[in-house]
Amino acid sequence: MSDPAITAAHDKDGAAGVASAAAPRLRSAVTADLEELVTEVGTEDVLGG
Repeated sequence: MSDPAITAAHDKDGAAGVASAAAPRLRSAVTADLEELVTEVGTEDVLGG
């Protein structure tokens, strides 16, 4: 399944366009995963304290 925004960015700017278009989605996914991890194990464990 392709994302029209990412496809358009690729067609316009190549790999740089893809990275730029995908960055917000990737950032959001990583943030959600980190928040879930902190909730499951606790802040001290995640931060090494």
